[in-house]
Amino acid sequence: MRKFNDPNVERKFYEFPESQRGLLFDLRDTIYRVSEADERIGKLSEELRWGNPSYISAQTNSGSTVRLGLMGKTKVALLFHCKTSLVEDFKQKYSSELEYSRNRAIVIDPLLVPPAEILENCIHASLTYKLKNP
Repeated sequence: MRKFNDPNVERKFYEFPESQRGLLFDLRDTIYRVSEADERIGKLSEELRWGNPSYISAQTNSGSTVRLGLMGKTKVALLFHCKTSLVEDFKQKYSSELEYSRNRAIVIDPLLVPPAEILENCIHASLTYKLKNP
């Protein structure tokens, strides 16, 4: 597991229900893996925003924030800035592969996780959003 730089973010992860925590840790690792695979993204900033762990390309300002949170009592959410076209773009590309919440989130059942490649593509799209949509 990747070390936390912010004790508040680490505490938040351990406050999540155990049934969702493993997936949230996996998504955190995926976010970092995606960012490290594309030098245009640069080093990520991890902090709490709106009470959720949030990831932004603060070094390069290449993208839009990705947040991790809960949706309802059993599901996990990858949250995106609602004033971007990100979720609408995902709906067009992955209409049947993902579940969505309006224009702000991909909703994931921890028992039915979508293919990693799809989630990686969505995370990458967010972390490079400003490169395509200046």
